Amino acid sequence: MIAIPLTVLAIKDYRYMSCFMMLSASGYVAILPLFFTPPEDLFKYIFLSTWILLSIVLSTSTLMVPYSLVLLSCDVFYISGLVAVETYNVFIHKVIFKDSMPFLPLLATSIYCALGILLAYIRFLFLTFAGESHESLKRRCIQFEDKCKAQKTLPSISEVDIRYIGGVDISTCKTNNALAVISYTVLSYPDLKVVHEADKVEFIPVPYVNNFLAMREAEPMSNLILESSKRFPEFRADVILVDANGRYHSRKFGLACHIGHLCGIPTIGVSKSFNLSPLLDLGAAEADLKDLEKEITRTLEGFGEPGYLPLRFTDPILVHAVRTEHSKIPVFVSVGYRIDLEEASEIVFNCCLERIPLPIRLSDLRSRELVRHYYEGT
Repeated sequence: MIAIPLTVLAIKDYRYMSCFMMLSASGYVAILPLFFTPPEDLFKYIFLSTWILLSIVLSTSTLMVPYSLVLLSCDVFYISGLVAVETYNVFIHKVIFKDSMPFLPLLATSIYCALGILLAYIRFLFLTFAGESHESLKRRCIQFEDKCKAQKTLPSISEVDIRYIGGVDISTCKTNNALAVISYTVLSYPDLKVVHEADKVEFIPVPYVNNFLAMREAEPMSNLILESSKRFPEFRADVILVDANGRYHSRKFGLACHIGHLCGIPTIGVSKSFNLSPLLDLGAAEADLKDLEKEITRTLEGFGEPGYLPLRFTDPILVHAVRTEHSKIPVFVSVGYRIDLEEASEIVFNCCLERIPLPIRLSDLRSRELVRHYYEGT
């Protein structure tokens, strides 16, 4: 009976696919232990092999993840052991024992299948109950930030040294917020020609928590950037634009800062909306900030010419509002890692063929399209 709900759970969360595979392999052999004749054995093995292969194909094609995430090495090891036990039962036992100990094959199969069911259950319990709590994840996030802040400050990159500029963004499935597609795009700079694209499906069970976006997105995004830089070192970005805040953050360490430190690459935070949390933390009344973003937009419009406006709400200044000739609505730029705020604003301005800088815009469009294609049938 457990196979049915576990099948549904594995489809929704591929971390449980390992439990499903081990339970399927051991369960179907365990319920057919008295199939002794060659035709019966043949049916049992064809049925089991077809079921496992069909599960792998359907899972990888539905969730759009590599088979290595569906069939883990421990599953391969267990299934290989099951093949060895069945090989002994069919071919080796009679050679060694003739007609004696007739129930040894049944005993070996029963014990090995019971072990598989036990291991599947233990893994199920571990995945369900042994994960980190939200508070534990928050503490780990803050500890990482404190460690990075204590490190020696490295020299900032200069715009003249930038040959390639990257942009990273993430889109999630509407029906399952834990399923996400991360897209990473590298362009030449300053001519903004695409030289490299990478996309990856990730299962991210951590929910969004205000001011702790990095807790959910930093590692998956950084992993894709590092994988791309390793596979294609010739297109390693000199600076990366992140669709999030950098130092303009409640703890002065937003998602762009996390990604910069994890990847060792200069980063710039580019937010589509103005983050009020740092000002609220400084004691500003929420009612007074209600129309602040509109006021910033009107101020920039009054300048006439496109450009950026230092927002003097903090000391030192942590964020610039950048407006291009393509839009009246600004984006908000803050330092992520190893770059000066003035340089960051100039780079973002140069990357804006529309309101959103092109590296982020391309990644955003591609990740949204892949989510629609993979999970929403459009």
